[in-house]
Amino acid sequence: MPKTVNATALTEAQKSANNPIYLLELALTGSTLRLAGTNADVVFPSSGGSTYTGWGFQFGAVTNQITGGIDRVAVRMDNTGNSLSSYVVNYDWPGRVLTIKRVFGNLLSNSAYAMTVFAGTMSAPVVNQHNVEVMVVSPMARLAKQAGRLYQNLCPWEYGGTECGDTGGTCNKTLANCVTNDNVQRFGGFVYIPSRVL
Repeated sequence: MPKTVNATALTEAQKSANNPIYLLELALTGSTLRLAGTNADVVFPSSGGSTYTGWGFQFGAVTNQITGGIDRVAVRMDNTGNSLSSYVVNYDWPGRVLTIKRVFGNLLSNSAYAMTVFAGTMSAPVVNQHNVEVMVVSPMARLAKQAGRLYQNLCPWEYGGTECGDTGGTCNKTLANCVTNDNVQRFGGFVYIPSRVL
């Protein structure tokens, strides 16, 4: 099922100067730690929402594996003065969920404007006097199977099913067939992926 993004938030994201704010939610045992990648605290949603403490953090590129590997991202949070060490000592981190969200400074009024960048379970934190770092892996890591869908030239959808939506004839799973049936927007294959990588 494809992700749906709020239309207002999508318009804002496409602006050249959109003032993005990244939020971290760490669902620790018995407590949720909320951090905002800003100098000041952020309340989101702005009316009656949760307070995200202004904090220094960074995260790497989200790794998406078309070969069936597990999606993951490294997150590093500031620990100057051992400010996060008490959370590491007093709460369980491994296996708990960390969510990265993106919001916009002028769209804080509604939780629907948040876009989830990544959500997954944390590894044991690596702690020093400067940083607390965790690796966050997709929930697919809990399953003993490949993540995601197959990248193939032919369409993987069931003919006439929810993803396909076409019930007007026959289907041979090719893009040409979708062109004939005026259903290209729902074609689920990847025709520009080479059949063999050398």
